Amino acid sequence: MNCSARQHKAIDASLFLSYRLFQACSFPTSSAVTPNNPVPNTRLGFPVAPRAAVRLPSPSGVMRTVFAIAASFVILSGAWADESYTVRNDGFGPVRVGMTKAEVSRALGEPIIRTAGAGDFECEYLRPAEHWKGVTFMFSRGRVARVDVREGATKTAAGIRLGDNISKVMEAYRGRIEVTPHQYIPEPEGKYLTVKSVNGKRAIRFETDGDRVVTFYAGRFPEVQYVEGCL
Repeated sequence: MNCSARQHKAIDASLFLSYRLFQACSFPTSSAVTPNNPVPNTRLGFPVAPRAAVRLPSPSGVMRTVFAIAASFVILSGAWADESYTVRNDGFGPVRVGMTKAEVSRALGEPIIRTAGAGDFECEYLRPAEHWKGVTFMFSRGRVARVDVREGATKTAAGIRLGDNISKVMEAYRGRIEVTPHQYIPEPEGKYLTVKSVNGKRAIRFETDGDRVVTFYAGRFPEVQYVEGCL
């Protein structure tokens, strides 16, 4: 898996923390049995020093070890769940249009699961199991066709998110927006704002109600034009 600079830094920090915490783990010698503190030998009747010190881990040392391991997993988990991923006309973060389910899961570092009413092999929706709330992936015949955002704070690469004003969208994609009537929300409230890629094969589409963005999705044609998802 290709890691971002942020992920590399998080991994380095995790490894360093683990190393320092393991260094801090102390395993003190048992107070009763040491070469300088011989124990009585009941058969011989005089003190005999043991051949070697018996060293037992202290409870505090064990707890520090456990904490080091747990901290590593927490940091690494945060590294993979990069909430700064954005939506583009060719995908989301490390996910690209055309990827298989296995490739998407590896790219995100977590499983993807079917959504309610996901559809079938011809067209189905899956979402990340733990992170990126509101982000779903449309798969057409087993490969990513588009990315949908219907809730949450995920942005496009140009900085547009749900709830933004139409004027902000117009400014972010100045000169590139095609405005068409919404299929279900009457004009002038309902609109589709479509921003096509240079080659015309992909696009980002914003749906508006009033003067606000209520959902957006991005991907390839013709799937990016489906107004009811897989229906």
